[in-house]
Amino acid sequence: MLGEIVTDVLESQEDFEVVGQVDVAATREAVEGKPVDFVVVGRDDEELAAELLDLRPRLKILGVIDDGRDAALYELRPHRVLVGELSPERLIAVIRKEGPLASTS
Repeated sequence: MLGEIVTDVLESQEDFEVVGQVDVAATREAVEGKPVDFVVVGRDDEELAAELLDLRPRLKILGVIDDGRDAALYELRPHRVLVGELSPERLIAVIRKEGPLASTS
């Protein structure tokens, strides 16, 4: 259900296109084989985030807690931006880096 909500939020934006959804096992393969800009994973999966950033240094990775109420954005190094309480507006702002974001590494 959370995946559907995130997909709906992203697809509601004219400049975003969701090109597929894969399970965790297929995530590495999908990132290697397709021009992927953004991936959603479980928030505590920092090892996967680091591996994906090794494959694609410009990739953005949103780590979401299972209940969908909190998230973090991983970028190169890996770098994590605390998202806080997750809402459709906050998700779009974080991806676009709009508004104040608390950053931690």
